[in-house]
Amino acid sequence: LWSLGSTVSSIDLQVDPQKKGALCQHPEGESSWHHLPVLHCTNGPIHCYTDGSATKVDGSTHATWGATVLGVGSPARDIGGAVVTGEHSEGFIGAHAPTNNTGELSAMYWALLESGSWENSRPLTIFSDSTYTLCITAGAWRPKCNLPLARAVRQAFRQASLQRKITLIHQYSHTGWFW
Repeated sequence: LWSLGSTVSSIDLQVDPQKKGALCQHPEGESSWHHLPVLHCTNGPIHCYTDGSATKVDGSTHATWGATVLGVGSPARDIGGAVVTGEHSEGFIGAHAPTNNTGELSAMYWALLESGSWENSRPLTIFSDSTYTLCITAGAWRPKCNLPLARAVRQAFRQASLQRKITLIHQYSHTGWFW
């Protein structure tokens, strides 16, 4: 059981591999497991699902990222793209190699950056299947690689947290979850 403590914007997030979900301890003392589908509405929290991937194509590795946002517009808003690794290229945020982890971190970065254009009074819940990304974002883990990208993600998280309450939730991959 991992605890990220208060580093996750006013909640305690605990990821438990045995229970296949994440326990969120809210400041009001309520606890809830997030491993079942969540209702999405226009007056509750905005839900964002992030993911990244890397694959070899014709002998070279390519990484991509994506995010789906529910609760902003109708029915869903999708953003995504390639992980940019060239320091002087447009969209470069610190990834020096196209890997699954840089895809996951890039998805989190762009989702947090994009969240600045959404209604600020509503809380934001971000789901990711990457414990690495959630812990790097929250500052619970110190990265050993991807340092510039990790710094950019943490800065985006701090900035977005000034505008709204943000909850980070671990969602297991390949479990039939629609998003």
